Amino acid sequence: MSKIQGRTRTRLWAQTSDYARLQRELKSFQVEFASLEEKTKELDTGWVTAARSEIGNVQEYLTAKNNIEGGWVSLHAARRHAVFGMSVVEQRLLASMLRAEAPKIVSWRGQEMMRLLDVPDAELTAYRVTHAMALRDEYFSNQYHKLWLVGSQIAILLYACGVGLLLLVPLVVSSSRHPEMAVVQWGYQIVAAVLFFGLLGAAFSAAGSLMNADATSKIPERVANQFVTIARALLGAGVGLAGYAMYQSRILMVHFGDDREPGSALAVAFLFGFAGERIIAQVLGSLGPRQTETK
Repeated sequence: MSKIQGRTRTRLWAQTSDYARLQRELKSFQVEFASLEEKTKELDTGWVTAARSEIGNVQEYLTAKNNIEGGWVSLHAARRHAVFGMSVVEQRLLASMLRAEAPKIVSWRGQEMMRLLDVPDAELTAYRVTHAMALRDEYFSNQYHKLWLVGSQIAILLYACGVGLLLLVPLVVSSSRHPEMAVVQWGYQIVAAVLFFGLLGAAFSAAGSLMNADATSKIPERVANQFVTIARALLGAGVGLAGYAMYQSRILMVHFGDDREPGSALAVAFLFGFAGERIIAQVLGSLGPRQTETK
């Protein structure tokens, strides 16, 4: 599933700017790393080996161009190792910046950062600074992952609608070739079109719920699963067809313009698909309390 997500991201977003930014950050850090290594070459340099390994990981990710998130994780880890090569004054300046940044992190991580760094300068250690950095990096890594996750799920919905658009072709072809002919209520042309508009309504609903998630929310596991996303859209198509059946049987006494025109039936299918997906999402939410951490 992760391979499918990776291919989806690559096809929809070239990520050129993302990789260029990571390359710039890596080059800048390599200069800083070389300076720190030179200053501490006579001291314990165990951190140098660890930082070099992480730099190598970043370069591998950049060469493969298949895991931008992994590249950032490794770069952040290399920067944390470099803290052990800083002077006491540099560590204190970094800790001051982290204290100023902590309130921007709207989760328990921000509070824990403040607790780690809320000590006199004399008691401040490199371990406290690196642990605070790790909390900050993990928070922003989760936010970045959340953005890609939402983008991947919306891409799946776009693919589903693109494929489903083929269902509309029979009705369009039939209406263009024979404009004088009335549409048969249960002909394959109108049924296929109804299924597409039910799918479209469900996709709009699902996409809206994805895009409305703010930075402080958690993503339910059902949203992170591509199969569930497709299933929600397909079930919406089925609900749209059920709505069309009730519309034609007059169980629901609703009217949209001229009932003899197919547009009214398609509007019903869209509304039922939209509302049906919302109901399905609420039911799944009540059955699946576990969530993917993004705070």
